[in-house]
Amino acid sequence: MALTDRHALPSLLAAAALHGWFAGQQATRAATLARMDPWLSVIPAASGLLGAVIGITSTVLTERWRTRTTLQQEQRLVASRLRDERKEAILNFLASCQQVEHAAEQRSQIGNHFVEGSPSLTHEMWFRQKSLDLVAGARVRGTAYTLANCLMETVYGQHRTVGEVQDFIHKQRGPFLDAAKEALGIPENPELSGH
Repeated sequence: MALTDRHALPSLLAAAALHGWFAGQQATRAATLARMDPWLSVIPAASGLLGAVIGITSTVLTERWRTRTTLQQEQRLVASRLRDERKEAILNFLASCQQVEHAAEQRSQIGNHFVEGSPSLTHEMWFRQKSLDLVAGARVRGTAYTLANCLMETVYGQHRTVGEVQDFIHKQRGPFLDAAKEALGIPENPELSGH
């Protein structure tokens, strides 16, 4: 085809125009990609960084929760052990008081005479009362001391009948038992508490 051909000239012009249009489109697209090119590398980096931040944050929060849970478990364990020690001290004190009470009743039955073994029984009772001082609260300690003094008076004090001894001791034992139940978390009336 010759350049002078009349019919070929419009085709060539159309092809050149079309080629120019495509070239313009490609240039526009290239310019757009050039402007977006920094974003194309920043977006993956930013999303990776965001993922790392989320991962680190979740790890830190999980560890904090785990540490907190462990600390709470440890505190419950310590509280449980202290409660067990307190319970053991209360029961030992009560067992010792029971022996002294028995000696006081014997004394009243034999006419105000000394009961053999009373000093060792009262000594043991005071030791158990001091053991309570180590693990019990003020209310338990105070009522235990009052009960121990009451028992000392029944064993070594004025003469009483068996009934008077029991009444005298009962008046002091009740407050101690109430304080001990409170310290151990035992409700006054278990039927009402659902236990």
